[in-house]
Amino acid sequence: MAELSSLGFPDSRRDLLVQGFKGLHPIGALMDGQAATAPEAPGVFVVCRLAEVPPRFAQANTAGRWKGQDPTLPVELLKDAWLPEAALLFVGGGANIRQRLRLFLDFGGGKAVAHWTGRALWQLSDAEDLIVGWRLGNPKADLAGLIADFTAKHGTPPWANGLD
Repeated sequence: MAELSSLGFPDSRRDLLVQGFKGLHPIGALMDGQAATAPEAPGVFVVCRLAEVPPRFAQANTAGRWKGQDPTLPVELLKDAWLPEAALLFVGGGANIRQRLRLFLDFGGGKAVAHWTGRALWQLSDAEDLIVGWRLGNPKADLAGLIADFTAKHGTPPWANGLD
């Protein structure tokens, strides 16, 4: 598999496909049942924003409150950390991609689940339009590799990973 830095990863659906990612569904579609198409196998998933317009951030986070913790981040922090040149916003993974995505989506949908990572995504006004793709593999190694490649290129982890 080619490294991210050699491909300019990812700025389009094509870039995601070249990297071996499948699915490529908007978060809204995944919340409406498309998450069932994700494999019940180990791997990673990525969340990308392919919109050309600058992001807008909500004052309050729509994600669930686990043990009473509010996932809301200050809007200024979200703006300051934003990388306008990077479509990749978040990398996640686990032993069962479908199960991990389900937790991620339930959290974003406001349910009180034991999940916290990627919480900044749920303050984007267009969160339901973000694209999610997955790739089978070794979740720990692939997650670390994707984040390391991104950090080498941009000097920081993907936006939502860096804010967790």
